Amino acid sequence: MVESRKTNEKVVYSTLSSKKQITLPAMIREKLGAEPGDQVGFDYNVETKEVIL
Repeated sequence: MVESRKTNEKVVYSTLSSKKQITLPAMIREKLGAEPGDQVGFDYNVETKEVIL
């Protein structure tokens, strides 16, 4: 599911599996040029509880 916040932002959802894992959506993998074995970082804002990839 893709949802627009602002004209230059999109929110893409992924579901947490029973193993507590997420799959990076294809649209995001393509935009990042992500390949198997690449590392992904997460920036967590304690105040807003927002996570940024």
